[in-house]
Amino acid sequence: MESINYKLILRQLAVKLKMPNFSEDIAGVDVFLPVLEKMRREGAVIIMKLDGERGEDDNGPYTAIVLGQIMKGEEIRTDAQTVEEALSYIVINYARRFWNLRE
Repeated sequence: MESINYKLILRQLAVKLKMPNFSEDIAGVDVFLPVLEKMRREGAVIIMKLDGERGEDDNGPYTAIVLGQIMKGEEIRTDAQTVEEALSYIVINYARRFWNLRE
């Protein structure tokens, strides 16, 4: 997953949604909360798993999933090396599907 591209896209998304901007140095979960709350209000179920049983050979210890009725039987899912990469992936792909985000 290319983090630099996701940072740029997240900043564009914040402007489009008139939400607080993502800083250049995206760190932690708090910066994602306004967007995750918007997704939740629309009916999305968001699951974040931090898996201490995964090793270095796995896809990453952080799993993020979006599902729920709004997804109509599909899901957005990723495994990543950082929490920020996992959340970036699901937020961007949700925005592409439901908020007409075009980079």
